[in-house]
Amino acid sequence: MRKIILTGSTLLLMAAAAHAQTNTSTLNQQGTRNDANVQQTGTAQKSTVTQSGVSTAPNEKQRAVVRQITSGNESTITQQTGSSGVANYSNLAETDQKSTGNKATVNQLNGSFSNEAKITQQTGSGNEAVISQNQNSGGVAGDGNKASVLQDGAGNKNTSIIQGNTAKKNVADIKQYGNANGTEQNGQNLQGEVLEPQQTLIEQANNSTSNRATIEQGTSSAPVTKNSATVRQLQSTNGEATVRQLSSDNYVNVRQTGDLNRSSVTQQGSTNNSVESQALGNRNVETLTQTGANNQIYIRMQPQNGPLVQAVNDDNTINMTQNGTGNRSVADLRSSQADITVSQKGIDNYSRYQVRGDANSTTGGVGVNNDISVMQDRTITSSGSSGNYFNGEVQGDNNMTTVSQTGEGNRFGTNNFTVQGLLVDGDGNTVMATQNGRKNVTNMQIFGTTSNDGNQVTISQTSPTAANSGNRIGTLNDADETDERGLEISGNNNIVGLTQNGTGNSINMSIGNGTTGANGNRATIEQTGNNNKVGTGGGVGNRGLFVTGNANMADIKQDGGDDTQAKQNGDDKLTVRQQNGTTNTAESNLVKMDQGSGANTAMITQNGEGNKVQGLGGNGTFGTQNGGNNDATITQTGLSSQGNIMSLNQTGMGNVIMSTQSNP
Repeated sequence: MRKIILTGSTLLLMAAAAHAQTNTSTLNQQGTRNDANVQQTGTAQKSTVTQSGVSTAPNEKQRAVVRQITSGNESTITQQTGSSGVANYSNLAETDQKSTGNKATVNQLNGSFSNEAKITQQTGSGNEAVISQNQNSGGVAGDGNKASVLQDGAGNKNTSIIQGNTAKKNVADIKQYGNANGTEQNGQNLQGEVLEPQQTLIEQANNSTSNRATIEQGTSSAPVTKNSATVRQLQSTNGEATVRQLSSDNYVNVRQTGDLNRSSVTQQGSTNNSVESQALGNRNVETLTQTGANNQIYIRMQPQNGPLVQAVNDDNTINMTQNGTGNRSVADLRSSQADITVSQKGIDNYSRYQVRGDANSTTGGVGVNNDISVMQDRTITSSGSSGNYFNGEVQGDNNMTTVSQTGEGNRFGTNNFTVQGLLVDGDGNTVMATQNGRKNVTNMQIFGTTSNDGNQVTISQTSPTAANSGNRIGTLNDADETDERGLEISGNNNIVGLTQNGTGNSINMSIGNGTTGANGNRATIEQTGNNNKVGTGGGVGNRGLFVTGNANMADIKQDGGDDTQAKQNGDDKLTVRQQNGTTNTAESNLVKMDQGSGANTAMITQNGEGNKVQGLGGNGTFGTQNGGNNDATITQTGLSSQGNIMSLNQTGMGNVIMSTQSNP
C-alpha cells in the first residue's frame, strides 16, 4: 500500500499501481489560487483533495482535477471557505473516472458562488457520483453554480446534484447513457406506493431562485431501459426542470413548490414509463409527453404541510400528451384558475381528473375558474379493440370541462373512479363533450349539497356512418355499469343541450333535486336518424326522461321514427317534434308522457307512419296531465292510411287540449 499526503499551493501527483498495491493520496491546500492535479492508474485507488480559502474574485479561484483509470476507485474533492459567512467564489472541481465501481464526490460549500463541478464516469457500470453546492452552515447564498455528471454505462447509483439554501441561477445537468441507472433511496410515490430504490436526483431547494435542472437518460440512437430520475425544486421561484428518457420501463418524479416554475418531461418508449409530478404554487407550467404503450402520468396539486407549507395553487398550466395504447393520465388538484390540457391518441387510454379547490383547505374547498380540456383520439380501428375512457370530479364554481373523443367505444364518465361518472358540484360550471364515432357512452351527474345553479352541459354524439351508431347518453345497458348515474342534473336554471346523429342512439336523463325538485332548467334534445330514443330505459330506476320541480322545459326534436318517454312534475313544458316515421311498429313515432302537479304545457308534433301519444305504461295507457291549468297541443299527420293514436287524460280544472289528426 502506498499513501501520500501533500500540502501546498500547486500540486501534481501521478501514481501507478504495481504488484496489486492500493494507492491513497490526500492533498490539502489553504489560501487562494491553488491548483491540484491527481492522476491514478490501477484498482481501488483513493484520492482526497481539500482546498480551503477565501476566493472572492475569478482570479482567486481554486482548481482541482482528479483522473482515475480502471475500477473500484474513490475520489473526494472539497472546496470551501475557512469559515461560514464568506463567499466561496469561482472554483473548479473535476473528476474523470473510467471503468466500473468508481465513486466520485464533489463538495463546494460555505456560500458556493459561480463554482463549477464536473464528474465524468465512462466505459463502466455501477458507479456513484455526488455533487453538493450549497450555502451550508449559514454561509453566503450560492449563486450561479454549475454542476454536471456524465455516466456512460449501466447500473449507476447514488447519482445526485444538490444545490440549495437560497441558491440562485444554478444549473444542474445529469446525462446517463446506460440501463438501470438510479439512486439507492427508498420512499413512496405520490400515490403512496413504495418505490424501488432506483433514482437519479437533482435537488435545488430552500428559497432557491431561477435554477435549471436537466436529466437526460438515453438517446434516440441508443435507447435505455429501467432508469429513474427525480427532480426537486422546493420553495423555488422561476425554476426550470427538464427530464428526457428514451426507451421503456423508466420512472420520473418531479416536485416543485413555489411560483413561476416550469417543468418538461419527455418519455419515448414501448411500455411501462411512469411520470409523477407535483406542483404547488402559482403560475407554474408543466408539460408532460409520453410516446408508446402502457405509460402513466400522475399530477398532484394538493396542500403542503410541515416546514414547506404552500398556501395556494392559482393560475397553473398543465399539458399532458400521450401517444400509443393503454396509457393513463391522472390529475388530482386543489386549485383555482388552472389550465389543464390532456391529449391521448390510440386505444385503451384512460384519463381522470379531480378538482376540489385551493391548497389552503385540507378538506378540499371549492375550486373556481379552472379550465380542463381532454382530447382522446382512437386512431386504431381494429376489430375487438376497446375505446378510450374519461371520468372525473369538479367541486366549485365557474369551471369549464371540454372533452373530445373520436373513434369507437369511447366512454365519458365511467364508474371506475366514481359511480357518478363525471361529477360536477357547484354553480356556473360548463361541460362540453363531443364524441365522434360509434358505440360511445356519456354518463354525468351535476349534483351537490347546496344550489348547483346556472350550470351548462352540451353533449354532441355524431357518427361518420348513419347505420348502427349506437351512441348513448345516460344509458346503462352494460353489466359493468349498473351503478352509474346516467345523466342527472340537480339545482336551478341549468341548461342542457344534447345532440345525436345516426341510428339506434338513446338518451336518458333526470332533472331534479330530491323531493323538492329543481326549477327553471332547460333541456334541448335533437336526434337525427332512425330508431333513436329519449327516455326509454336505463338510468337509476329506469328513469327515462324524469323531471321534478317547477318551470322546467324539455324540447325534443327527432327525425326518423323515434321514441320519447317523459315524466314531469310541476309547471313544466314539454315540446316534442317527430318526423318521418315509416312503419306502425319498430320505427313509428311514439311519445309516452306523464305531467303532474298542474300548469304543465305539452306541445307534440308527429309526422309519419304510426304516430302514437300514450302513457308511460305503453299500449292501452293514457298520457296524463294532472293538477289543473294544463295545456296540451298535439298534431299528428300520417303519410298513408295508417291511423294515428292519441290517448291523453287531463285532471283538475282549467285544462285545455287541442288535438289534430290527419291522413292523406
